[in-house]
Amino acid sequence: MPEFARGWWEARRASQADGERIRGTLGDLLDRVFMILEDHSVDPAFAEPGDLDGTALRNAVSATWTAFGSRRG
Repeated sequence: MPEFARGWWEARRASQADGERIRGTLGDLLDRVFMILEDHSVDPAFAEPGDLDGTALRNAVSATWTAFGSRRG
């Protein structure tokens, strides 16, 4: 999971630096994943009570993806 979280942050920073903005349903999905990652500590040494572990992160992103798919019809 650390690879996913680090890759996500790097891609998001690069996207924003390039001026990319995503709106609509896809933007909502990406914003939700961003918020989920806010509740995950990439380095377990810095994890706080209530932070998502790797399994909980995977489950939350998977549930978000499933909800996104059902919204698309």
